[in-house]
Amino acid sequence: MFSHVHIDTARAADLLYGLLSPELYLIFVRDRGWSPDAWEEWARTALIAHLCTAHE
Repeated sequence: MFSHVHIDTARAADLLYGLLSPELYLIFVRDRGWSPDAWEEWARTALIAHLCTAHE
């Protein structure tokens, strides 16, 4: 189970907006040659690291 890290709503929205933006996706996939699957895994891992923490 995951719970939110102590982060305010505005910061969480900024992270979601930035990490999931079409522009960043295109930089990684089109310009840098990442596969869509590699980008998806990176985005998922980054969002979990910034927005969630393991809950025991």
